[in-house]
Amino acid sequence: MPYGSPEGPEPGTTYSRDEIPGFLGKIIGLRKEYEAKGITLEYGEPIEAADKVVLEFTVNSPEGKVLDRAVDIFTIRDGKIAVKDVFRKA
Repeated sequence: MPYGSPEGPEPGTTYSRDEIPGFLGKIIGLRKEYEAKGITLEYGEPIEAADKVVLEFTVNSPEGKVLDRAVDIFTIRDGKIAVKDVFRKA
């Protein structure tokens, strides 16, 4: 699986509230692996529109080549993330 991008048929994996801490731990571990290899994540400025927050980012090789591009769209309810949609393009 390249650079943590989702695989498989849509709609992907949905995590329950109890599963989220383990998932986040896995993502943090993956980020540490990237950093050890010189792979970086570069984030754009968050864009807010109504109940959505859009966050664009790239995954970059040590030489600066873009390995993966992504946009995460968060739906916010009562100040909390209710839904996170992930869109990736390598």
